[in-house]
Amino acid sequence: MSRDPDGADEPAAALALRAQALPLVALLAGLRDATPADPAALRRTLAEAVNRFEAGARAAGIAEPDIAAASYVLCAWGDEQFDTAPWGGEGAGLLRCFHGEAQAGDKLLRLLTRLAEKPREHRALLELFHTCLSLGLRGRRELGDREHEALRSRVHLALQQVAPAPALVAPWQCAAAAASPPRAPRGALPAVLLLGVLALGIYSATQLQLAARVDGVLASLQKLVPAASATATSTAAAPEAPPRLASKLRDDIAAGRLSVRDEALRSVAVLGADALGDANGPLTRLGAALAKLPGKVVVVGYTDGSDPPTARTPSAWHQAMEWARGAADVVRPQLGDARLAVEARVDASGSKPPRRVEIVLFPE
Repeated sequence: MSRDPDGADEPAAALALRAQALPLVALLAGLRDATPADPAALRRTLAEAVNRFEAGARAAGIAEPDIAAASYVLCAWGDEQFDTAPWGGEGAGLLRCFHGEAQAGDKLLRLLTRLAEKPREHRALLELFHTCLSLGLRGRRELGDREHEALRSRVHLALQQVAPAPALVAPWQCAAAAASPPRAPRGALPAVLLLGVLALGIYSATQLQLAARVDGVLASLQKLVPAASATATSTAAAPEAPPRLASKLRDDIAAGRLSVRDEALRSVAVLGADALGDANGPLTRLGAALAKLPGKVVVVGYTDGSDPPTARTPSAWHQAMEWARGAADVVRPQLGDARLAVEARVDASGSKPPRRVEIVLFPE
């Protein structure tokens, strides 16, 4: 047994599962930014990575059911990335290759339910599930943002049973009250308020504890894989980008309200996070331009982690997601839910501006 930073005993096999899965998680996390010239070759690379994960997990002594469950989650996420990417194309998915299934469907949610029934036994798998959900795994394509957040919270609650936040006060017990005639208790309201404050404090501590873990995982992934590692396209060989958004937003670009770059396989509009409070106009015009162009639109919030945590945004990931959702809400009436996806990234690479929202069009 090993002791993790939270102080909870954790089997060595659970630590081994986390270590074996991390490189594959890092590879899958980079797929959203990939523009591969040969998607079939990228699919083969992913299959080889799954093989390495399973072989390494067996060599580390991880139980076969845990390997199968982790592989299923990771394969489902990989297939989900391919299915939603404009370059996804045809070909056998990871689930079909490794588990004989065309798609995960409700099985992924049933797996989560089974793992959550015994959180101590399945802690490493639940943490893997939470990491994948935080990095973009939807579970089911039709899940909206609120349902997706509820799913993440469900995993959070299961993990909290294993390593809850430490109590803010020592256990206490009320003394037995002396018998007296019934009367209105003078201290009832202050006591209720005190208990409410303590409950809020414990909840906030739990959120901050989990938030620190999420940010730590994201930081580990960024150290493992350079930002462009999943991109298989040579810049020199890339075809010339057709004009899409830039020509429609010249006034906003000239005024510095946003920047736009039209690339071969996508168009990207960038707004600084500090300007989001006054960005309804530019975002509305951007939404109108996007409405005339077919294709998937992904709104991604980026932060370098410099903002202090709050109860509303307890981690850098939550802060970036807050910005992304705010921007998405402005363009949603023009685009509809079916075309929109919302994501969050923690980017300490020095990209300018480091705190920003990118609205990315993947044209059909």
